[in-house]
Amino acid sequence: MKRILLCLLLGTVILTSTACGKSGDDNTENNNGGKAVETEYGTVTFGDYSNLTADEVVYDFSEADIDSEIENMLYDYAEYSEKSTAEMGDNVEVFLYATSDGAVVFDYTENGDGSYVIELGYEEFGPEFDEQLIGVSAGDVLNFSVTYDEDYDNISLAGGMINYEVTVLSVQEEKIPELTDSFVQENLGYDSVAEFRTSVEENLNSYYNSDSSYYTKESLLQQVIDGAEFGDYTEELYQSAKASVDASYEGYIDWLGVNSVDEVYESLEMSDEDVESEIMAQVYRIIAINGLAQEQKLELTDDEYQSGAQMYTDLYADYYEDDYTQEDLLSEFGEDNLRYWILEDKVLDYLYENATITKVQGNLDDM
Repeated sequence: MKRILLCLLLGTVILTSTACGKSGDDNTENNNGGKAVETEYGTVTFGDYSNLTADEVVYDFSEADIDSEIENMLYDYAEYSEKSTAEMGDNVEVFLYATSDGAVVFDYTENGDGSYVIELGYEEFGPEFDEQLIGVSAGDVLNFSVTYDEDYDNISLAGGMINYEVTVLSVQEEKIPELTDSFVQENLGYDSVAEFRTSVEENLNSYYNSDSSYYTKESLLQQVIDGAEFGDYTEELYQSAKASVDASYEGYIDWLGVNSVDEVYESLEMSDEDVESEIMAQVYRIIAINGLAQEQKLELTDDEYQSGAQMYTDLYADYYEDDYTQEDLLSEFGEDNLRYWILEDKVLDYLYENATITKVQGNLDDM
């Protein structure tokens, strides 16, 4: 769930007035009665949400799933040694300069973004690119071209003929440590491999099944939003939502090699209607959350606020891997936003607890 929550937090709408549940006394009816609910951000009339249903995926983990997770963890302890020629699986550090029709696509050189490490076999730039580097040695300079399909995953390369100039700086073999009792004792803080494997399985269960629960709650909220009618909303909320959507796409600017968010939208073939739809989705979400809290009289207690604040502080501390404190969180986002996040969690919990949830078996291979 941490991954999902961070995505939501980093792209959150910044609220500028307190978004906490009200008493609900202003509403003529208070339980899916079809009356308009006036919130400080806008008006919503809910449909009947008393009989919501949703599926929730439950994952069981095989020994192979646990092995795969452990292998990924062991990469953090990999050791590297120089070797003369590159083979599949080796890491090749290069200067990489790529152009298409005279325009620079990548500039990983000493005059650009610095050197780049290619893991042969990972096919980051496609299988043809990796094949060109098999057998290279430090000091080799290669010039070649690769033509990419229109549906290639990297949109900077898709549909183009890319001309590469590659200068090999070094070739390194990656050695993953063997998982032994002594290794886990010295590096991971466990007494045995068996204890470590049990911990990995527990973490997988917590991570994926928490993710699944979150997706289920989001499904329930979307059902409420889809069944509601929204009236007027504040200009302040709309502008905050617009800024949030723009901010969520700013990270694409460097990746796409463009100069503005508007150019990102153009590169991603997003129409004005597409962008507007994302903005309004955020507007409706905030109004719905506040409306549900108001209609169901879901107010935050001091204990709920404190425990929620600690949860989000721990989440950010985990992400930044630093001494991140609650004061840092409040300084970065403000108490109004923190209260809204905790209130949103309470509303989602309310929907979940009052819905009919069907557990279905899931498989990691389907994710």
